[in-house]
Amino acid sequence: MQHSSAQAASLAGENGILPWQGAATLSRAASVFHRLGHICLLADRRAEDLPPPLPEEVASARRSADSEGFLIRRAVARALLGALLEREPGTIRLAADARGKPVVEGAPLHLSFSARDNLGLIGVGRMPLGIDYEPTLPPAGIPWNLLWAEECEALRALAEEARSGAFLSLWRAKEAALKALGLGFALPPESVLVHDNWASVTGHDARIRLVDVADLGVTLGLQPA
Repeated sequence: MQHSSAQAASLAGENGILPWQGAATLSRAASVFHRLGHICLLADRRAEDLPPPLPEEVASARRSADSEGFLIRRAVARALLGALLEREPGTIRLAADARGKPVVEGAPLHLSFSARDNLGLIGVGRMPLGIDYEPTLPPAGIPWNLLWAEECEALRALAEEARSGAFLSLWRAKEAALKALGLGFALPPESVLVHDNWASVTGHDARIRLVDVADLGVTLGLQPA
C-alpha cells in the first residue's frame, strides 16, 4: 500500500475517500456518501471483515491476472453497497456492460474500480463516476506520444521535480474521465482535454468534474446528472 490510512482519513471529509478498516468503516462511508453523493474506499490485501466471495466471482477471478485483488475489490464493493442499499452483501450482484464498465445489478448506483500494486480503489456514486489510482510513473517514463502537443509543452516547461506529479495528475484525469463516460480506453487518451478541474472528451457533450487528490495518487471523474 503506497499511502497510509491516516492520510486517506484526513482527506475523507473533503473528497469522499476512506481507508477500509473493517466493517466499522461502513457507517462512516454511508454518511460521507449521503453528504457528497459518492464515496471511495482504499483497501489493501490485508483487508479484513469482508463478505465471502460469490461463486461467480471465484470463476471470474480465475481469468484475472490478479485473482486475489479482484476478489478483494469486489468483496469491499459488495460490503459497501450492502450498507448503502440496506441489503446483505451476498445479495448484491456485480456485472459488466458491453464495454466492460462494472455495474450494480438492480440498483441505481454507479461503480468504478482501480488498482495498483497492493492497493485497490473502489468508488460508488449516485452519478456516473470514474476513478484512477496512479501514484508513480510507468517504468518507461512519460508517454509523450499519447499527449497533445500543448500538454507536452506545458509539462516540459516545468521543473523536472514537478513534472512527474503534473503528468500523473493529467493522466489520472484522462482515465477517470473516460471511465466516468463508461468508455475506458475505448477512446485514446488524447481524446480527453483536461482543464483546471474538469475534462471534456471528443465527441461527447458531457463536462466531467475532476477531483484530484495528488497526495494519494487518486483522481475522481464525476459526470453531472
